[in-house]
Amino acid sequence: MDLYGLAECLIALTGKHHGESEVSQKLGIEIITKLRELCTEFSDKYNLNYSALATPAEGLSGKFTRKDKKDFGIIPGITDRDYYTNSSHVPVWYKCTAEHKAKIEAPYHSLTRAGHIFYIELDGDAVHNPETVEAVVDLMDKYDMGYGSVNHTRSRCMQCGFENSDAELLKCPQCGSEYIDTIQRITGYLVGTTSRWNSAKLAELKDRTTHNGFKNTENQ
Repeated sequence: MDLYGLAECLIALTGKHHGESEVSQKLGIEIITKLRELCTEFSDKYNLNYSALATPAEGLSGKFTRKDKKDFGIIPGITDRDYYTNSSHVPVWYKCTAEHKAKIEAPYHSLTRAGHIFYIELDGDAVHNPETVEAVVDLMDKYDMGYGSVNHTRSRCMQCGFENSDAELLKCPQCGSEYIDTIQRITGYLVGTTSRWNSAKLAELKDRTTHNGFKNTENQ
């Protein structure tokens, strides 16, 4: 059983998503708990392995949003973007600390045994900031999360090999080449270039905000 768009569902029901409201968070856990219970019920009834998956829905998140816009129009906080939020994540555009995001999303991991992910959007270059990566792992351990990722940009000049974390790098400062490859995590994996992403995921990428609360040691 695939799950995505919980944030938009909660906005429709309560006016706020689970990252900004304790009432919404409580309802969100109740909803996903019910889905988990249904999976267990179906598994027992049909002797098959049903489970809840916190899916990124790479294609459906945009396809279903377009369909809902056509059927229901533009609804603020729900259909006013080109995508629905991945699984039970706090929306990518919502500014919060890394720990707040972890605290909100952690309870859903034990309810979605078929797969889930927690990620932090890092502002800067993780290659030169290993303490931040360690801090993310510590957060996962603290809140008993199953799987996590540190998102950060790597732009590389394919002519001379120069690299940095500038997502807007269009021309190599070292050799002047415009043959630049930018790698960012789209869902649970990397793609070679963001030009291959669909329009919904590009819209999500544009909206992603960084999660602070870590000491930046990049320049130390």
